[in-house]
Amino acid sequence: MAKNTLNAALIRSDFSRLFRFALAITASTSLLIGSTLGSAQSAVAVPHGKQEVEIEATSAPDSERETQEEATPSQQEKPKEEENHSLLPEVDADKSDLSDISTEGIAPRAFRANNLGGEQLVSKVVTPSQPSPYQYPNLYEYAVSVDKKGKANQISLSGDFRLSQQTFNNYAGYFKLYINQQQVPNVEWDVEDGRLTAHFASVPVNPEGRIYIRLAGAVWNGSYYEGPYSAMNVSVHGASETSAENIPDRPYEGSWTTQTSIPNPPAPKRCGLNIALVFDVSNSLNYQDGVRNSQNAAKAVIKSLRGTPTTLGLYAFATGSPVGELQPPGTHGHSPTIANVEALELSSESGYRQAIEQIGTLRTGGDVGGTNWEAALLRVAEATTKYDIVYFITDGVPTTNEDLLPRNVNGELDGRWVGDAGNITHNVDITRGITAANAVKRTGARLETLAVNLPREYNVPVLNDDVTIDLRTNGYYPPSPKRYISVYQRSGYWEWLERGNYDWYQGRGQRTPQRYYFNKFDASWAKPRDIVDKLGGSDAVTMLENYGDLPGKLRKMAVESCEGAVIVQKQIVDDKGEVIPRSAVEGWEFTADEVQSKTDAVWLTDNKEARVEKQVSKTDIDGITQYRFKTASPHKSGSVRITETQQEGFVLHQQDGHNAKCFVDGVPLSSGQYKDDGELGFRVDISTDRIVSCVVQNKFKPTFKVEKTLAEDQNPALEEKQSRAPIDSSGNVVAYYDVKVTNNSINSSELSAPVIDTIAFPAGMSVTEVDFYYENRKIDDTSYIAAQNTAGRPPLTYEMKPALFGTFKGNESKTVEVRVTAKVDKPTQIEIAKEKNGDYQWCESPRPISPDNPRSMFNSVTLEGEHEPPNPQVNNQACVDPEIQRAEISLIKVDSHDNSVVLEGAEFTIFRNSGTVDTPQVGESVLTLGPQSSAEGALTGTIPVGTYLLVETKAPVGEKGQYELLPQPVPFHVELQSGKTHITILNEHNHPQVTVAESNTAMIKVADVHLGQLPKTGGVGVGLFAAFGALLICIGILLARRKKHY
Repeated sequence: MAKNTLNAALIRSDFSRLFRFALAITASTSLLIGSTLGSAQSAVAVPHGKQEVEIEATSAPDSERETQEEATPSQQEKPKEEENHSLLPEVDADKSDLSDISTEGIAPRAFRANNLGGEQLVSKVVTPSQPSPYQYPNLYEYAVSVDKKGKANQISLSGDFRLSQQTFNNYAGYFKLYINQQQVPNVEWDVEDGRLTAHFASVPVNPEGRIYIRLAGAVWNGSYYEGPYSAMNVSVHGASETSAENIPDRPYEGSWTTQTSIPNPPAPKRCGLNIALVFDVSNSLNYQDGVRNSQNAAKAVIKSLRGTPTTLGLYAFATGSPVGELQPPGTHGHSPTIANVEALELSSESGYRQAIEQIGTLRTGGDVGGTNWEAALLRVAEATTKYDIVYFITDGVPTTNEDLLPRNVNGELDGRWVGDAGNITHNVDITRGITAANAVKRTGARLETLAVNLPREYNVPVLNDDVTIDLRTNGYYPPSPKRYISVYQRSGYWEWLERGNYDWYQGRGQRTPQRYYFNKFDASWAKPRDIVDKLGGSDAVTMLENYGDLPGKLRKMAVESCEGAVIVQKQIVDDKGEVIPRSAVEGWEFTADEVQSKTDAVWLTDNKEARVEKQVSKTDIDGITQYRFKTASPHKSGSVRITETQQEGFVLHQQDGHNAKCFVDGVPLSSGQYKDDGELGFRVDISTDRIVSCVVQNKFKPTFKVEKTLAEDQNPALEEKQSRAPIDSSGNVVAYYDVKVTNNSINSSELSAPVIDTIAFPAGMSVTEVDFYYENRKIDDTSYIAAQNTAGRPPLTYEMKPALFGTFKGNESKTVEVRVTAKVDKPTQIEIAKEKNGDYQWCESPRPISPDNPRSMFNSVTLEGEHEPPNPQVNNQACVDPEIQRAEISLIKVDSHDNSVVLEGAEFTIFRNSGTVDTPQVGESVLTLGPQSSAEGALTGTIPVGTYLLVETKAPVGEKGQYELLPQPVPFHVELQSGKTHITILNEHNHPQVTVAESNTAMIKVADVHLGQLPKTGGVGVGLFAAFGALLICIGILLARRKKHY
């Protein structure tokens, strides 16, 4: 064992604490001075493919070695095939940017992990790196890579160790987890003897990334050592990534030559497609100025399609896609990061600028400069944007795949990679590329391949999937006992098979027909064109001699569907000319006609490419329509008139003083190349070798809305808000309404038409007055508000003129208060008092409402051209219900001394006065008070406000006998004043027995006397009449005596 004294001691839990401590000191001293106790190696055979390959293994600890020595010879010579982990120590080749911990390992011990939730991404025995002996607590680091791409959320370390919760708590700050060179936050640890599990939010992982678990191990708890320190089984769990339909997670079983490539969809014949440009930025582009020419090609396409309704996706690939997402561990900025951009709208200036900026980020992959067809095509297939056509630009056949298969022998690191990251082509690189291409075509996109500088004179080698790198013998080898030394040749398509004697480099030297044979059973040879044909078919491949030809060819292919076309795009804008997102731009009609050209050289075609004189079309959901032209010979030009059919509620918004704005290659046309033709049309120059794009903008007209609502309080005299308008005792009612006008625009605007206010009250109500209040002042000026119809039969109409409101600020609202006073006749009051639909229709009546057929007190407003989706009239009507006010009254009886008497047996009836005050007439009975047995005090009841007659129908019987009845009906008036009952006795001089209590205006006092008694009510009572009668008797006696004397 090398440098393992401490670790060997720690696992023997039966040793005494003193002995453990002594061993620890001994081991630390040994490590410090660099001494070794010895080492031993043994050769074992592990399975690799179908053959066994010799590998070297570091010896196991004593306990394991003893077990091995006791095994049978056959067990020693041939390990079990179900074991899926290497017995070699895991040594990380580059952790300098993560830790300064020593990389020297400890002899491995094998343990198996229990099952965890989720999919197992890897389970492997890992030997930790050992810390400096000067450090305490001892920090151990376990490094592992997953077997497949996915997202990890659990990591478990299991082995022979003790760890209590208390000890973990004491050293919790030393337990850390790193993935993708970043510390994982918010890790929750489950602690138990023999197992340590980390739970965390899902983090993307891939086979080339390293996972580091750092923890405190071999810590002293006061009695013995706790915590991991030696080799343990590390299990990573989560979910593997399903990249796209039918993408296998292991090498394709079969040859690429027999793999099916599904049919390539046709490209739509219209301008304004969804296009994806996919650029190869592998390191081979450095040899022929490929990056600069790729950028020029993309810019040529973008500039030609500028202003057209084209959606553009930009993708790049090297060893992976996006470039830089996959980084070899330990690199320091050598690998660029190039994002994929899924959807850029070239019809907008911002989309155009972003596309140009994105192309500027292209550069070769550096440390990740392989050629991964699968990654690029999968990113396109997975995009939410469904492309019509995909242009795939590459300069060579693939050299790697999403999972970097095949793996190196025993998962050894080759230049920081455990698999083929882009050194040479394997069968699996092609098969998975074809499968990804099928996924693209299944989305409905046509796949066009542009192959640049692809070899034509000779074939390229395609290794079998089990030919992998073996670092011990420096080269690519199949799983067989024979070893082949690779050929070295500096000139040729494959520049050399060597890097430190064991790696591949791809170059672009002088082409020769020379072939490099690995082994006639281990590789096949293929024409590069045959491989490329497998993506989209032989009819979808364009071969280019060099990257200098790419800009012109790619531009021609990408804009071909748009040449000889005029594209019209509809936009809805606000008053500032800013485009309103998600506006309804579908269904706008345009007409193209009157094509003018010299010698009839250009003509208009319909959708079937037949010649027509006029073409009428409507915009699609994106607001796009287009017109195509043909010529008898190339490069002819002319002009065409295009006219918009205006939709109701909109007006044309001019751009720079013109009805439209037109572009070619994103550059605005000069005023001489297009001009207005009519109020809604324009004439533009056309040519069969260019794309003309024109934008027509509209805005809403007008930008105001109006609302009519009933005021919240219909009875301001009361403290609490009332929803109904009260009818007073005279039959008058006042209804309150609010008219609110709102500017929909963000800019200042003025009304161009008056607000029309319509008042329609039902029969039985006569409008006597209409008052308007604006900003708390009454408006009487007819230049602001004028009556249109105030005579004859309702409805009545009034104009609120634009001058009243003046200028509205952006989104400002202004309100006018409308007060309508009406007289309600007696029959209508009676109907209203019933409070149910009868002859009088309430606001909630099911009968349809309109100014000609109103319900209750109806009011409405209109504004010409009002814009308030979905229905401008939805809040333009208001209805107020009236109510008959009811008052609570009280009645008491007093005797001749003004004392309250018992009202037992008393009864009063209140009748409506159907006559006048001077000539009262008993009408309908409204309320009867009493008789009540043993009644004392007042009789109370509630009646509507108005004029009534009080009749005493039964007099009470007191202790001294029968009280008198009132001699005649007593007229009185009831009303509410500030919510309080106020009673007035009418013609009170004729009814001295009846008064209103001085302290309570809602109480009637009736003076009742026994026969022969006069009342004492605090007033003249009946005394005045008795005195007047006595006077008449005296006069009669004097006259009789006088007559006697004569």
